[in-house]
Amino acid sequence: MQTIEQLRNSIMTERIRMSQVRKAFGAGLEHPPEGPSALAFYTACCEYLQAALERLQAQDQRIIEILAPLVPAEAVEDRKILGQFQAGLDAIRVALDRLMHSLAAYQQSNGQDQESFQHEAHGFLDVFINVLAARRHTSSHLEEQHFDRDDWVAVAFASDVAKQREIDLFNAVKQSAPAQADPDLFRAGPPPAN
Repeated sequence: MQTIEQLRNSIMTERIRMSQVRKAFGAGLEHPPEGPSALAFYTACCEYLQAALERLQAQDQRIIEILAPLVPAEAVEDRKILGQFQAGLDAIRVALDRLMHSLAAYQQSNGQDQESFQHEAHGFLDVFINVLAARRHTSSHLEEQHFDRDDWVAVAFASDVAKQREIDLFNAVKQSAPAQADPDLFRAGPPPAN
């Protein structure tokens, strides 16, 4: 049975690796690989980010659902945090949908529509950084106050299948990454647990 700390570390590890891939993706946009290698790298990054963000969104949505009934109406600042939290999730969903539609068009063009894809990818990264990353830890005090182990189990939704999928997608990014965009160049925080 995992402790609260282990569950939170599992979530943190996923988010650190997602940040690594996001930074690698940005580096690959700034110094694009050529031809088919660009298509392979951008596809691997988008597939990783899509899977990671879907997990993050599900986790964060559970956090909001658990906290919403526990935060009193008179706690105006905390209610505002929850509202901003939800707005951020909604914005990143829209940006991710746009990115994945752009990736599909880029794939259909067999890599010929790279400029259009890169433009949409930059827009996605702007939303990621300015909305998602800016909101990091804003609800931590509420989680500390209200969450117990069962809540963290519900949020983490950790499984061996999910863990293996994340590892496989991360490895696909590493294998297709140009040298300046290797996600391991962007490691921050504690090393990811495998």
